[in-house]
Amino acid sequence: MAKGLYVLCEGLPSHVIDSQVIEHLSLLREHLSIEFDLLVLAPSKSLYDDAVKRLPDVRKRLAGKVSVVKGFRPALPWSRWLNERVILRQVADLREYDFVHARTDYTAAMMMGACRRLAIPILWDCRGDALAEIEGRFSQAFFFAKPFIAWRKLQCRRNTRLAASGCSAATFVTASLRDVNAKFGKSLKTWLTPCFAPEDFFFFDQAVRAETRAALGYKDEQRVYVYSGGMAAYQCFSSVVKQFEAIYSKNDKARLLVLTSSVEYALRESSRLPEEIVKVMSVSFFSVGSYLCASDFAFFLREEGGLNEAAFPTKFAEYAMTGLPIIMNESPRDCARLARKWGIFSCSKGEGSKLTREQREECSSSAAKELGRRQSMVLYSYIYNFLLSSKSGAIHCIGTE
Repeated sequence: MAKGLYVLCEGLPSHVIDSQVIEHLSLLREHLSIEFDLLVLAPSKSLYDDAVKRLPDVRKRLAGKVSVVKGFRPALPWSRWLNERVILRQVADLREYDFVHARTDYTAAMMMGACRRLAIPILWDCRGDALAEIEGRFSQAFFFAKPFIAWRKLQCRRNTRLAASGCSAATFVTASLRDVNAKFGKSLKTWLTPCFAPEDFFFFDQAVRAETRAALGYKDEQRVYVYSGGMAAYQCFSSVVKQFEAIYSKNDKARLLVLTSSVEYALRESSRLPEEIVKVMSVSFFSVGSYLCASDFAFFLREEGGLNEAAFPTKFAEYAMTGLPIIMNESPRDCARLARKWGIFSCSKGEGSKLTREQREECSSSAAKELGRRQSMVLYSYIYNFLLSSKSGAIHCIGTE
């Protein structure tokens, strides 16, 4: 059995671990016979404390070894070198692994040096445009913060350049993101791996829909508009509330369902809406699919350009795999293209027709074929076989069952 090390430098955030990492590593073991250890670096005290609390649950759900170490914030000078030392102290011998899967540019840059010294293939798993994220985060910063912003941009470019030049291969969530990073280094073997969603939790089922709507108290004639996700600025929840307000003014049967861990913030933002038409709930990741089944439309508003242009949020896969018409803009571009392909693109004004059961089932099936986590194992068999074959003196062959 091949053995890999999956390195994550953002603690154990539930939205990443539950929807991406655990499902991915579990399926790799089941379908490709690859055993992964998970090494998590938490770059702040709060992230470390939270990761330690979640560690027992994660260990129960993963077969490999799971470790959490306290690291240094990426913005600090020399943090990449310091964090590499922290990780290498935690790993008894990096050479026991056939390859390393490094999630994000910073992680790939941090692991690149040790992997190169030991001739261990490393996969750069690029999840988004890091430079655009920094520019968006500090777009409203005061003048005196400009030197710090310039420093962060310099760090970001350096990390991306190191990842591009030192890794064996790379995956990108969109072609646009691959193009953005093409200028930073050598020509790499690359694949496109959009954010997948687990088929066991995201699908359309009429019985689940009826049961969940009854539990929520929704009547058959009411149209339920769902927003599922966080409350970061780029997720545009204030625009969601404004858009729903316009929809409700034309149709008093409309209802807004908000699924988020930031309940208090969501309640404040939606306080101008009548209380009886809004439900704000914090639910587990494993039950989100039931609420999406119960809904009729989904909000997925993102500003065009910048950070969102090259993104492919997991939330889109979850909406599509439950057959929901999606109220969205033209960005992210790849998401809009797929939504049109499957007939679930609804313009940002929210003017669209509710899909029939048969239409939702068809859309759900089509989306699962492209965005389902289990079906992605075929693609990952090529990716990891490439890494294994590039290791000096190693010949491996892995494949799906």
